[in-house]
Parts: sequence; structure tokens; C-alpha cells
Amino acid sequence: MVLAERMRNALPFVQSPISMRSLILLLLCITVAYAAPATSSPDPIVGKWRWDNKKVLTISANATLLTDDGHKGTWEAIPDRTAERKYRFVWKSGAFEDSMVLSKDLKSLSGKRTTGEKKSGVKLE
Repeated sequence: MVLAERMRNALPFVQSPISMRSLILLLLCITVAYAAPATSSPDPIVGKWRWDNKKVLTISANATLLTDDGHKGTWEAIPDRTAERKYRFVWKSGAFEDSMVLSKDLKSLSGKRTTGEKKSGVKLE
């Protein structure tokens, strides 16, 4: 009761006990909503891909790239006003970047390297 009295005094627009209970319930709901862990699925690009040069590329949710022969890099989604899902791969060697587009069925990637070379891959898992 003491807490309710303090809140009523602190919030003069709350006049009735029903309003106070509603306010407390609302605050509780907001607290629970913000405390709940976010449940989002990973980007559809995350997984293992067979690259056009027959190497396997692992694209991780932490925005890293790793080929089966040890080449490393990072990736980022490129915001676009179209329905296409576009990505940029930046390789650690710094020699090049790949601009990629994910297919609508989420099973293939295609694009170009900064050198102009075409790149593509199919999702393994």
C-alpha cells in the first residue's frame, strides 16, 4: 500500500485504485517485454556454400566468412529498396570485395568481384 500511495502522490493524474492497478500492470508488461530475449532467425545467407571454384564457403551469423582453404573475410547486408537481398563480402587480404545477390529461393548467390570476375555459389545447408 505504501508503494501505491507514493506512486499516486508522484503521479497526480492517477486518481483511483483501478487506474493505479492498470498503471502497475502496464509497467510490468513493458518490463517483461524488454527483458524477454529477442528471437530472430539468422540471415538466410548464413550457412555453407559451394563456391564456383569448388571451395566451400562458411558464412557465419557473426558476419564472418571462412573458406575451406583458410581465406577469411567479413560480410554485411546492403540495404536496398528492392526485394533483392544484397551483400558485400570483404576479404581479409584486402585485394577485393564481392557484391552478391541472394536468389529469391534463398539457395544461390551470384555477383561480381571488384576485379570484374563473376562469382556464384549454391547453398549446401
